[in-house]
Amino acid sequence: MLSTDPGKECNDEALTSKLIHARPAKRLRVTHVADSTEPPAVRFVQLVRTHFQTRLTPVKSKDSLERFKKALRAYQAATTTTGQDARNNCVEVLFGELNALFHEPEAHKLLTDSVCFLHPAHRSRFTELCQALLRDTFKSETTISATKSNASQPDLHLLCCSKCNIQPARTPLISTCQHIACFSCWREVIEEGNRRCPSCQTLLRRRNLTRLIIPDDAVR
Repeated sequence: MLSTDPGKECNDEALTSKLIHARPAKRLRVTHVADSTEPPAVRFVQLVRTHFQTRLTPVKSKDSLERFKKALRAYQAATTTTGQDARNNCVEVLFGELNALFHEPEAHKLLTDSVCFLHPAHRSRFTELCQALLRDTFKSETTISATKSNASQPDLHLLCCSKCNIQPARTPLISTCQHIACFSCWREVIEEGNRRCPSCQTLLRRRNLTRLIIPDDAVR
């Protein structure tokens, strides 16, 4: 004859009663879930939106975001046009539009990271324009500081290492994903680490790094 445990039966009945009479779970509408699998372009647009929202009024923020999207749409349209001149100039036009939106020094990273929206064949040219702008910025600030004794030093946070955060980065190298780090930090990432960019986790190799030449007097 089988025996049952009265205590266990009591617990089972209590659990069954609780489940039957429990209130139905609330339905939650998920608006956005941060997912590491999201395309870089999607995450980048969110960063751009946050940048505008934290610095501008709601109206100006919305307008700036729309200008950003409009510039990208114009670029995409130019890459599919039959006119050779339009295709050749589309990178310069896009760079000019984005530079107007991200002209503050602290927004330079958003400008360089915009390369993720470009066709692979256009990315090297966009990178050249960003590097030229960075060099011109340092030269301009250095000239001003030399002519004015009370002028502040050039803004070195543009060369902040994305791994160790030192400003400026020691022997800075820039990656194809447009992030800057010290030579020693890149070597650690490539030779001993996971070979991924400290900022955006893009898989990198040695050939993806380029020495960033900055005038010596700009980083003293």
